[in-house]
Amino acid sequence: MSEIAVTVCCITYNHAKFVKQCLDGIVEQKTDFPFDILIHDDASTDGTTDIIREYINEYPNLFVPMLEKKNQYSQGNHSILIKYMLERAKGQYIAVCEGDDFWCDKYKLQKQYDLLQKHKNCNMCTHTVEIIKEDGRSLGTKIPQRNIASGEMEGKTLINYLAYEDTHLFHTSSMFFEKKVIADDLKNIPSFLTSTAAEDRALFLYYAAKGNIYYTDKCMSKYRIQSEGSWSLNNSQSKQNALRTDNELFQMISDFNEYTQERFAKEVYAYQTLLNFRIFQYERRFKELLDVRYANLFQKLGKRQKAYYRICAYFPLVGDIYYKIKTLADKH
Repeated sequence: MSEIAVTVCCITYNHAKFVKQCLDGIVEQKTDFPFDILIHDDASTDGTTDIIREYINEYPNLFVPMLEKKNQYSQGNHSILIKYMLERAKGQYIAVCEGDDFWCDKYKLQKQYDLLQKHKNCNMCTHTVEIIKEDGRSLGTKIPQRNIASGEMEGKTLINYLAYEDTHLFHTSSMFFEKKVIADDLKNIPSFLTSTAAEDRALFLYYAAKGNIYYTDKCMSKYRIQSEGSWSLNNSQSKQNALRTDNELFQMISDFNEYTQERFAKEVYAYQTLLNFRIFQYERRFKELLDVRYANLFQKLGKRQKAYYRICAYFPLVGDIYYKIKTLADKH
């Protein structure tokens, strides 16, 4: 068998409603090179594992299964892709797709492979992704949600988007990157790569620090936003989850600063400022919100919210009473 050129890392958990569409989009890829599919299921309880086994039986030479008997995420192992999958990937390049998303272009892998073969100073390739509802209907929006021209992008530009606009710009299902760039670090994984469950954000940071990224505006995958059990839905429904995520991201960017020997110190400071501002709101640390460091962020708030935060900063008892009343009202 020829050497594997691309390994597709597919991550699933309770995706029974969606995983067939995801796997069909992968196995139907048309390429002039061999690829394999490293699939990790985190002990799904809804029948996802049985569906995966059907595909493994039908395509035994294509799938490399990693089927957990115990759920790893619940045991604190949040970096499934980085900790468990990347090192096992045999391909020169790695593509990623989670089980509730899917690829809609049968030549996606071939196109991204060809682009990185042509643009040798780029270590990652991304593309446009359409956002859809859980039932598959289009929201009429795409990622990136910025006007980005096709072509090479300096890694620092991507870091700036994260630092100043709080976006990693591209979506996980568009990631296609060179394994050798990260191979040595997989033996002793830098802490920033595993500081957060938002592995895609950490990986985008990593590759942006290492070189350029090629972006093509071809729409080749679909992102199912806030599907049942998804990371995005959990964060949107729980302030505690959102706070934990921001604390993890703060740790990630701080560790990244150390890893890069403060090469992006200005950008790191800007992102820490943004994260701190959100964390202080969750934790009701109102006086800190009035610090000059957060003046620009504070000015972007609505008039009522600014007035409320100022009152709470100087008259915390009033804020506590209002908060208790509002919490009781929300419960009812």
